[in-house]
Amino acid sequence: MLSKADKAVIKTQIAAFGFVKLVASALTLYYFPSWHAVLIIAVLSFPWFAVGGYYLGRTSWFRYRFWKHRHLRKRLLREEWFLDEDAPETVSGDRRRNG
Repeated sequence: MLSKADKAVIKTQIAAFGFVKLVASALTLYYFPSWHAVLIIAVLSFPWFAVGGYYLGRTSWFRYRFWKHRHLRKRLLREEWFLDEDAPETVSGDRRRNG
């Protein structure tokens, strides 16, 4: 498992590569303003967008699930310790179970 420092180094390197790619694309379009240059840059940028989209989609799904379960756990702990005499017996949190 990677530590937070290792993850920060990897993210910084990816950001640096992305910045270099962006600057190189801008300079290419500045010095060679043609539709061929735009097409080449678009084709060479497609893997960056595909891999970035896959990574963001995958991590956002896991982060959403983690966030949902963390908040459910907090709510259950709060309901366990702070009892209300008029509160119903069941916990209504998941729409699938409540029918």
